[in-house]
Amino acid sequence: YNGTLLKGNMFSVSFMDGKIRKKMVEPFYNMGKYYAQNNYFNKEVVNDFAKPEYFSKKVIFLNNILSPLNKLFIKAVKDHLMISHIKIMLKDNSNSHL
Repeated sequence: YNGTLLKGNMFSVSFMDGKIRKKMVEPFYNMGKYYAQNNYFNKEVVNDFAKPEYFSKKVIFLNNILSPLNKLFIKAVKDHLMISHIKIMLKDNSNSHL
C-alpha cells in the first residue's frame, strides 16, 4: 500500500460534463499515470496535487450573489417535492379505504 490521494470539493464533478468535468478529473488521471509509470508517489508531486486552491475575487463575488439564490431555488424545489409527496400520500390513503 502506497497511500491514498484525497482532494476536497469534488462532489460537483458528478454534475459537470464536457470540458469542465475533464478539467476537474485530469489531475487525478495524471496522478494515476505518474503512479503507473513510477510505482510510487513522489512527495513533491503529491504536495503539488494537494495544495490549497484559492478562488479569484470574481468567483468569490459571484458566489456571494448566487449562493442565496441557489438556497432559495433548492428550498423551492424541496417544498414542491414535499407537497407533491403529501398529495400522493393523501390520494393513496383515500383510495385505500374504498
